[in-house]
Amino acid sequence: SFTKGCYVGQEVVSRMAHRTTVRKRVVPIAAEGTLHPGSEIRIGEAVIGAVGSVAGEHALALVRLDRAAEALAKGLAITVDGTPVTVIKPDWATFDISPQKPTEPA
Repeated sequence: SFTKGCYVGQEVVSRMAHRTTVRKRVVPIAAEGTLHPGSEIRIGEAVIGAVGSVAGEHALALVRLDRAAEALAKGLAITVDGTPVTVIKPDWATFDISPQKPTEPA
């Protein structure tokens, strides 16, 4: 049970429950300037991903989705080399990039 207090084997059970949680995904990004492969994607000083293939102002990037959602929730800019970028959720994607609403404890 995840609702009761500490118990023997808690770390193992928790690790197995979150084993399939994917934090990083390859997603399209767009910028108002030229992007370069290998550039770091940042929120302030924190690195949350890296730019991969580039086609002008659009690129594919490996991004920590949880960190991107936190930035969007706080209104922080996601940047590459000082240029603001937009993380785009493809129509076919089953994951979510939008900020998560906090759940109330039961």
